[in-house]
Amino acid sequence: MGDDVSSIVSYLNNENNITIKTVVVGPNVRFYDNGYQFEKCDGVETIDLSHAVLQKAPDAQQDVRLTKLNSMFSSCPDLKTVLFPDSPDTSAVTQMYSMFAGCSSLETVDMSKLNTDSLTTVSSMFSGCSSLRSLDLSAFDFSKITSMNSMFEGCYLTELKLPDSLTSITTGTRLTNFYCSDDLSQNYIGWAKKDTKDIISGNEQYAEFSGASGAGTYVWVENDLDYTFEDGTLTLKSGTLNSDLYGKLRSSLSSTPTKVVINGKTAGAVVLFGKCGSFFNSSTSPKVNVDIIGGLDTSRVTYMYRFFYGTKGGDLDMRLFDTSHVTDMSSLFSETEYDSVTFGDSFNTSAVTDMDYMFYNAKINTVDLENLDTSHVTYFSGMFSGCSTVNNYDLSSLDFSNASSRGLDGLFKNSSIKVFDSNTLKSGSIPNVTSLSSMFEGCTKLTTVKFPAISCPAVTNTSKMFNGCTALTSVDLSALTAAANRDMSSMFNGCTALTGVDFGTNKVSDANYVNISNMFTGCTSLTEMDMAAFAGVKVTSMTGTFKNCTALTTITGLENVAAACGAYAELFSGCSALTTVDTTELQFSTSGYSNSPGLKSMFYNCSSLTEIDLSNLNMCSVYMEKMFAGCSALKKLTLGEPGTNVTLSSLNSSTYFPDMFDGDNNLTDLTIPKTMAIYSGFKLVNEDMVYTGWFKADDETKTVVSGTASYAAIASNTTGNVRYLREAKNYTSNMVKSASLTLEGQIGLNFYAAFPDSVLKNENAYVELSGPNGKQTVMIEDAPYDRVNGYKFTYQLAASQLHDKVTFSVYDGTSTEPLTLHNSLDAAIEGNAYSYAVVDYINTVKKTSNNNYLLNLVKSLEIYGTYAQKYFGYDTDSANESSLDVSSLNYVKNKITYSSVSSYKYSKPDYPEGLKLTGYALVLESTTTFKLYFECDDISKLKFHDLSSGILTPVNISGNQYVIEMKDIVAKKIADDHYIDIEDAETEDRYCRLKVSPLAYVYSALKQLGTSEDASDINLCNLMKAFRYYNTCA
Repeated sequence: MGDDVSSIVSYLNNENNITIKTVVVGPNVRFYDNGYQFEKCDGVETIDLSHAVLQKAPDAQQDVRLTKLNSMFSSCPDLKTVLFPDSPDTSAVTQMYSMFAGCSSLETVDMSKLNTDSLTTVSSMFSGCSSLRSLDLSAFDFSKITSMNSMFEGCYLTELKLPDSLTSITTGTRLTNFYCSDDLSQNYIGWAKKDTKDIISGNEQYAEFSGASGAGTYVWVENDLDYTFEDGTLTLKSGTLNSDLYGKLRSSLSSTPTKVVINGKTAGAVVLFGKCGSFFNSSTSPKVNVDIIGGLDTSRVTYMYRFFYGTKGGDLDMRLFDTSHVTDMSSLFSETEYDSVTFGDSFNTSAVTDMDYMFYNAKINTVDLENLDTSHVTYFSGMFSGCSTVNNYDLSSLDFSNASSRGLDGLFKNSSIKVFDSNTLKSGSIPNVTSLSSMFEGCTKLTTVKFPAISCPAVTNTSKMFNGCTALTSVDLSALTAAANRDMSSMFNGCTALTGVDFGTNKVSDANYVNISNMFTGCTSLTEMDMAAFAGVKVTSMTGTFKNCTALTTITGLENVAAACGAYAELFSGCSALTTVDTTELQFSTSGYSNSPGLKSMFYNCSSLTEIDLSNLNMCSVYMEKMFAGCSALKKLTLGEPGTNVTLSSLNSSTYFPDMFDGDNNLTDLTIPKTMAIYSGFKLVNEDMVYTGWFKADDETKTVVSGTASYAAIASNTTGNVRYLREAKNYTSNMVKSASLTLEGQIGLNFYAAFPDSVLKNENAYVELSGPNGKQTVMIEDAPYDRVNGYKFTYQLAASQLHDKVTFSVYDGTSTEPLTLHNSLDAAIEGNAYSYAVVDYINTVKKTSNNNYLLNLVKSLEIYGTYAQKYFGYDTDSANESSLDVSSLNYVKNKITYSSVSSYKYSKPDYPEGLKLTGYALVLESTTTFKLYFECDDISKLKFHDLSSGILTPVNISGNQYVIEMKDIVAKKIADDHYIDIEDAETEDRYCRLKVSPLAYVYSALKQLGTSEDASDINLCNLMKAFRYYNTCA
C-alpha cells in the first residue's frame, strides 16, 4: 500500500463530507515494510484484512515478506475490530511494538492466525487498549521475544490466554491489577488460572506471574467479601484477602478496628493468599485484639513477615493455619501479647527459611516449640529478643544446622531467660554461623549458662554475647568449640554478678588476630581470673579488658598470652582491689600504632597494686595519659626499653604523657627507659613533706636529682634504663595542711592532716571534730588517705551553718589531752584545736584564687547559705547581704525567675488507677532531699523504680497518704531529671514513667509566690533563686 491510509481516509472524510467507518483491503494491495500502515485512521471502526495478502510493495526486494508491523494500527481511537486473513505469511515479522497502541475502542482482535516465529519486540503492543477485556495469545511464540515493556499498559484485561513459550509476566509489561484502586466495589482480587482459581498474582499495581505454570486461560477472580463492623469489631466471614486488600478494607471502615475476628461461614470461607506481611498492620499501642475461630484457608500464603505484629489475644491456635508454602515468618509474633500460642504437630514450617525476630518483644505466657520444623531455616537472629514473659526455653527440638553466618545474632537479647543449658539447646554442629554476637545481651534475669557440646567452626565473633547480663553468676563454655573466634570484645561487659567463667582446657582461639577489648569491663563481682585458656592466643587488642572490675584481686596466666597489642588502654582501669598480675610478657606490636591511645589509663586507680613490671613492653609513641594515675599503693615500677627508632624524650609530654602519675602515689622505686624524661606534666608528686627527693639507685651519696618542685623532673638519659629511688621521711610534728568542701546532699567541710609515725603506729589514735551538729570521732587508721594531701576528715553542715565553727583535735590514743598542732591552714587555734568555718574557706578562696569556676562556686554557696539562714531563722545576725558579691547577687535576684526554670515544670503522666501525685517538696535544712507525695488505694500492688538509683520505698504518712524520698542530692545534680517507672509489683510491667526534677519545686515556688509581699514568701523565693544559682555554678 503505497499511500498513507490515514491521509486517504482524512481526505475522503473532508472532501466528500462522509465518515469512513470500514476499510476493506483487497488481495492486490501491497505494503511498505516500515510499519505505521493504518496509523491515525480517525473514525474507522473496522479494518478488514481477511482478503489481503500481507506482503511488501512491488518494488521491494526478492523476499516479499513483511518484517515490521510496528504501530500498524496505532492511534486509531475508534477502531473496534481487526480481521486478519486466514493464513498470512508473517513468519519474517520481528517487530510489533505499539501495533495497537492507543486503540481505546478495540474490543476484539484474533491474533491466532499470525505467525510469530521470528518476533522479538512487542513493547507497548496493546498499550492504551482500555476497552479490550479478552485476549488470546495462546498461538504466540514468545521464545525469541526480548522486549515486552509496557505491552499491556492501560489495558484492563479480565481474561488472557497464554502459551507455554511465555516463561513469565513481569511488572514491566504493565498488566494491570484491578484491585489496586481504593474502590473495593470492583470486587476483583487477582489473576488466577481459570480451571483452578488459584490466585497467582495480585499484590502490586502490576501483575507478575509465570506462564510456565502451564498454558491456559488466566482470569480475574471475583471476591465474595462478607464482613461486619460493629462497635470497633471487624468480623470476617468470607472473601479472599492479602495484606494490601485487608489494608484497603480497614481504610474503608469508619474507624480503626480494635478487634478482628475471623469466623468463616464455611470451612475455608476466608482465604488469605500471596504476601500477607504486616497483615493486621497494628501499632504497638493500642494493640488490636485478634480472635481466630475458624473457616480460614491460608494454603496460598507465601509470606508472613510481621503477620501478627502489635496484636493481642487469648489462646492463639496456629493449627488453623496451613503454612506449607510460607518461606518467611520473620517477626511473626513481634510486639504481641497472647496467653498462649499452640503450634501442634500440624503446623508446617518445612518451607520456612527466615525466623528472624519471630518473637521479638512478645509477651506470650506459654509457647511450645517442640514440633517446629527449622531444618531449612537460615535466619534466627533475635528470634526471642525482648521476650519478657518466658523464663525457660526448650529449643532442643529445633534444628540450627542451616543457620547462616549471622543467623544466631541476638537470639535471646533483652529476654527474660533465666537458665541456658543442655535442656535449652541440643548438642551438635552449627557449621555456617560466623557470629554469636549479642546472643544473650541485656538478659538481666539470666543466672546460669552451661553450653552443651556445640561445634561452631566458622564463628569469628562473640562480641557482646553476655553484655549487660547483670544477674549472671557463672558461665561454662568448656563444651563450646569456636576455634576461629577473633572478636570477644565486650563479651561479658557489665555482668556485675559474674564470679567465674569456665573456658575449658582447650585454647579459646586459633585465630591470628583476637580482640578481647572490654571483655570483662564492669564485672564487679569477679575476684579472680585465670587466663590459662588464652595461653598462646594471639591477642591484638586488650583495651579495657578488665576495666572497673572493682573486686578483682588476682589475674593469673596473663604472662602466657601471646599479646602483641597496640591497645592496652584502660586494661586494668578501676581495678581498685587488684594486688597480683604478671605483666612481664606484655609487648607492643611492631608497627602501626603510633599516636594511638595505646597505654592511656592502663592502670588508672589500681589503688592496691604495689608493684608493676613492664620491662618487656617496648615503649613507643602512643598516648600514656593517666597511665598510673590513682595508683596510691604503688611502690615499684619498671618501664621497658623504647621501641626501635623511638626517642621518648622527643615526644611532647603534654600530648603523650599528661597526668601519667596524677593523684596519690607511694612510688619509691622507679626504672625508666633510655631517652625518657620525667616532666612536671607527668604529675609525679615529689611530696617533699613525706619523702626525700629522687636519686639514682647506684648513687651511694643519694644525691637528689628531683625533689624541690611540686612534681618530679628527672632528666633524660641515653645510656640505658636507669633506676631511681626515694626514701620516706619521719615526722616530728602534727600538721593540718589544707581544707576543702564537698558539695553533696550536705556541705562537707574537709580537713587534711599529716601525722608523725608515733601517732600512726598507735591504732587507737583518733581525731575529734566538734560543731553545731555535735561531736564526731574518727579513728585515724579508718580515715581516707590521700598521699598528696594526707588523711581526710569531714564534718557535715547544712547550708544555713556556713558561719558555724568546727573544731579539729588530735589524740594519740594514750592520753585524754589533745596533741599540740602546727598550723599551715588559715585557721584559728584555740588551745590544741583548730577552729574553722565554711565561710573561712570561702573567704580564703575569694582572696587567693584565680580559678573562675571555684570563685563563682563559693560566691554562689555564700548567697545560698545567707538566704538559708534568713528563711530558716538561723543565726540571722550573720546573714548579711552586704558581704555578698554584688554581681552574683544581682544575677540571682534579677535573672533567675520562674520562666528561667520553666523547662523543669512537672508534667503529669497517665497514672494507674488508684494512684495520684498530691505534691512535692524540697528539704534544704539538713541533707538536700526531694520528696514526692502520693495518694494510693493499694501501694502493695506498685513498685517505684528510679532508673538512676534503683527501687524507691514509699513511706506511709497516714491512711492512703505516702511519701517517696530522693536523698542526698549533690549540688551539680540538682537540675537532673529523675525518671521513675511505676510498675506492677508482681509482673514488673510498666504503667507509666514519671519524669520530675527537684527544680520543679523551685519553679512552683517562684510561679506562685514571686509577686507576694509577705516576708516569709520573699525569703523562700530568694532561697529558691539562690539554690538554683548554686546548682548552676556547681
